[in-house]
Amino acid sequence: MKKLIVLVLTIGLLSTAAPAAITGSLSPDSIFGVHNLGETKSYTLDYSVDITDTGAGTTEVLFLTDTTGSMYSYISGIQTAFNNIQSRIASDVGAGVSYAVADYKDYYDGGAYSAYGINLRQAFTTSSSAVQTAINGMSAGGGYDTPEEQMKSLTQVANYWTDSTTAGLDFGGTSAAQKIIIWAGDAVGHAGPSDYESYDMAGSTGWYPSLANTISALNSRGILTFALNTTTAGYGIDGVRSVDESRNQASAITAAGGGTLFNSVGSGSTSIEDTIVAAITGGVETLTNITVAIEAPGADAPFTWSPASQTRTGTWHEEDSPVTGSFTFSATAPIVNGTATFDMVLYGNGGELDRTTVTLTTIPAPGAILLGSLGAGLVGWLRRRKSL
Repeated sequence: MKKLIVLVLTIGLLSTAAPAAITGSLSPDSIFGVHNLGETKSYTLDYSVDITDTGAGTTEVLFLTDTTGSMYSYISGIQTAFNNIQSRIASDVGAGVSYAVADYKDYYDGGAYSAYGINLRQAFTTSSSAVQTAINGMSAGGGYDTPEEQMKSLTQVANYWTDSTTAGLDFGGTSAAQKIIIWAGDAVGHAGPSDYESYDMAGSTGWYPSLANTISALNSRGILTFALNTTTAGYGIDGVRSVDESRNQASAITAAGGGTLFNSVGSGSTSIEDTIVAAITGGVETLTNITVAIEAPGADAPFTWSPASQTRTGTWHEEDSPVTGSFTFSATAPIVNGTATFDMVLYGNGGELDRTTVTLTTIPAPGAILLGSLGAGLVGWLRRRKSL
């Protein structure tokens, strides 16, 4: 699974159109660039996206919650909220929606929590009974300190949504589906490489991704996140972990992808269900987001890019086709020789539409070439001397 640095364009929408088929293309088909050591160059990609009112839109919804001991007084309410949301989606949206269920505890709780940062209880399925069984089977317990594991778990969900090769993280998602996370919890999350649990086992330092990296991972998949905070705004999952950065976590995550944060959630409400159903029906029926993502190259030539993200808002139906635009990014070469090959990926409603291969390479400085030539000449002279 390649990790992604994301460039995101996100729109929220409620529509009454028929299910849409989304297609698109990037141009040019390939880019080849040559950089001097440390040189910065700019590259432009054009995209075109079409919407047609035919075909079946699909959506995948992941229910994710904290199940540490502090959730003891909240877990039954969250289970009720999750079950009601699932039932409402099934009733109002109908076919074309799959669901998965997962939870997180602390690193020290072991098992899947320390191996992956998340415990997958039910892979994506259309079976409502299987989903509700998984939701109802969760219970609160364990946990060893107040900050929790949501940054790790959210990042893992994004990175492995469509991965079917990693045991324990086979979510069974698809690249074509609209992707939604419904996340619940009561505590701020560990964030950043220097943030680790007081009870962490050896080797866990650096375990937690930063808030910024978590947002990038979610946006790279075009994932829409709805957060159910058991306490008030600015606290709980919306708290600030200043060791990482001074932003309210759930507010930042939901806003970055166009989702919604709900505070002081007990057992849910019809207003929460209305908002989520509107997002699903809008995403199935209308083009709701366009994402252009840079897949990171290998470590042999660590190029860097700017900007890392971009947002565009609007409302697009069949009569708006094609939706066109361009993205320009600057790439800066390292100060060592090497080649980086990666893809720029175009997503619509979280589904992959097209990709362009980019190959960037560095060339040695003139002084290095001269020294290399002198070195080769010296070796040849020494060999000739030795043969005399």
